[in-house]
Amino acid sequence: MRKGFILVLIMLTSITSGCGIYLGASPTGTEIMEEHSIEGMKEVGIELTSDNVEIITHDKNTIVATLTTFAEGPKLSVTQENQSMIIKVEDGTDSYLAAVGRMPRLQIKLPASYQESVEITSKSGNTLLNQSSLNQVTVNTKSGNITTENSNIKHFTARTTSGSISTRNDQFMGTYDLQSNSGNIDMSIVNKQLDATIHAETNSGKLSVSLPFELEKMEEDLIVGRDGDGTHSIKLKTGSGNISIK
Repeated sequence: MRKGFILVLIMLTSITSGCGIYLGASPTGTEIMEEHSIEGMKEVGIELTSDNVEIITHDKNTIVATLTTFAEGPKLSVTQENQSMIIKVEDGTDSYLAAVGRMPRLQIKLPASYQESVEITSKSGNTLLNQSSLNQVTVNTKSGNITTENSNIKHFTARTTSGSISTRNDQFMGTYDLQSNSGNIDMSIVNKQLDATIHAETNSGKLSVSLPFELEKMEEDLIVGRDGDGTHSIKLKTGSGNISIK
């Protein structure tokens, strides 16, 4: 028996600022994209359910949100309220797909010139900020890892009930408040300079600080110290997991 083949060609159309576009379906998922001007925006809010999210920068002056989903998976919406842009991934009918390794993915491209605030809220899914320079980042997730790579974030607050937190910054100059109920916390500073107070605490795990600092208090589950004048602040806490500052 000869097998028949069906070839489907999907024609992509151009996108204009402030519009959404369906990019077509494939075995690797369906892509939906929204592109908007970010002029005048002071905050970008991202609301997720069970989705992985990646935030990167690009050279354009727009914000681009691309959702890769499957079957009747979640939908993408972008709204603006005053000086805030809200990017929301809304529930679909095939939430079971996440259980078989087909979790929806959201990629956000921010202009390199945007250095204001980003707030991410999710029920489950991993969060990655890559090459981001932002004044304020807040991440709250019930289940998922939180990672920053090659980024410079001045004020960073992260909370995860179950998951690890890992940050790698070129330099540190602000306030970090990172907490996980169950997971490791790793903080890496490329230039090895903190000028900060340090408070690292774990109920069950190991503590390690490999940067030079003045130790003020050390117990089995607690390290308190200071580097330089202590201008900035680092507070790391995990219920069950290791903490490393290097």
